[in-house]
Amino acid sequence: MAKGDTTLKMEFLTAGEARAVNAIREVYGAQDTGMKKQAKQANILGLSMRKLARSVAYGVSGYVGVQGVNAAASALTSGANEFANAQINMEKAITPLSSLGDNAGKLPELRAEVVDLGALVGTTNQEIADFLFDLQSNTGNLSDEIRDNLKYEILELARATGGRLVTAQNLLTKAYQISGKEVENLNELQNKLMFTQEKASLRFEDLAARAPEVLAAGQVVGVTMNEVLASIIGATKKSGNIEKTFTGLRNVFLLMEEAQ
Repeated sequence: MAKGDTTLKMEFLTAGEARAVNAIREVYGAQDTGMKKQAKQANILGLSMRKLARSVAYGVSGYVGVQGVNAAASALTSGANEFANAQINMEKAITPLSSLGDNAGKLPELRAEVVDLGALVGTTNQEIADFLFDLQSNTGNLSDEIRDNLKYEILELARATGGRLVTAQNLLTKAYQISGKEVENLNELQNKLMFTQEKASLRFEDLAARAPEVLAAGQVVGVTMNEVLASIIGATKKSGNIEKTFTGLRNVFLLMEEAQ
């Protein structure tokens, strides 16, 4: 090999390393556009950019110093495997979601949304995909605009309270379906629920588990959402027993229904 020759020589690679190099080149190309595409996809999937940078710099461009051939090919192989595994995990995560409505025709958009929302709340692609699946499955009676607003209010509620995403989803979705006509928008509803949690000194999980039943019972007898939430605050402060408080309020509303 001539001095100064920096071309990556395939004959120096093992069979596995050579296959990795060829696979990356075939999919992404050997030019700068291919390198940028691989780096972008890797970044989206949350891979180690240090490892990917080595893969891109050493392998995809096709140029490397002679002394670095073995290290370059090893980095490329490792980066390619990690990239492939991340792609497989993403496809597994969004498979149920892709079966709903016309989602099968919007897979690139779905993948991007899953990644963006996961980064927003600091959770996994799987949890976000499950969240989107449940949201779309349980809100078929709502318009696309309301569902989209609901999605972001749920994410904000989970972040603000430190609660689980599924818990925030159950609370806000049920509360809106029960009392949505009493608020101007979803942000108002979210604020009232957070205010109730704070003033009643409730755990977010307790509010989410019990408030929808009390709201539903109150609606039957014409008690407004504001009245129900105020009752929760007052009764919880006096009782100190969360389960008895919510059960008692619910029973009161049911008795009022029987008396009508």
